[in-house]
Amino acid sequence: MIPVTYSQANQGIVDGYENRTAVDKDPAYWNDDAVTPVRSQIKNHYISDQQQRCCYCRLVYPTNHNAVWDGEHIIPRALAARFMFEPRNLAASCKDCNNAKSDQEVRVRPNRVSFPDQSAHYKIMHPHFDEYDQHIAWYGKVVRALSQKGIKLVEMCNLQRFGLAKIGADTLPINATVAETIGKFMDPNLPPLEAEMALASLQAYVKTIKPKN
Repeated sequence: MIPVTYSQANQGIVDGYENRTAVDKDPAYWNDDAVTPVRSQIKNHYISDQQQRCCYCRLVYPTNHNAVWDGEHIIPRALAARFMFEPRNLAASCKDCNNAKSDQEVRVRPNRVSFPDQSAHYKIMHPHFDEYDQHIAWYGKVVRALSQKGIKLVEMCNLQRFGLAKIGADTLPINATVAETIGKFMDPNLPPLEAEMALASLQAYVKTIKPKN
């Protein structure tokens, strides 16, 4: 991901904030009218750089309209207002992921004063410092964590919500046998014979499903 480079005018706004004392760096300043052009540039940059994909769930939102997107602070500004305009702490996220993640702590060492600028400094997959596909895999709407960072990202952003909605888990009881069978397909080392047996089992189950009237 390419960090945003502020325009001269926006850099002036950012510098004005950066020159404040630590106690005067208020996270609420993000929503100040004076910051509107900065927020707009941040969103426009990352929406384009991310090709209209949320930095966490990778769902495509085919619009550049700023109201659809959130300017995401990877380290929440409520926890570290000093990093509010740090380009490597910014991305574009969907509202559902941003709301789920909220102000959860993502740093390994929260007491560190300087900006954490390496992958190892974070508990979750970092949009700037990590390769997404090394930590998260998608099988349609079903997510699979590939690392400890992936596990934390799935947890913090509630990435299971897509798969649960797809199977209607909020209204239907989960079939344990089907869940186990689907889980087998997510194993990259699944032997071919076992894969064939799992597929046959799933096909047999599908035939028992009665269509809704």
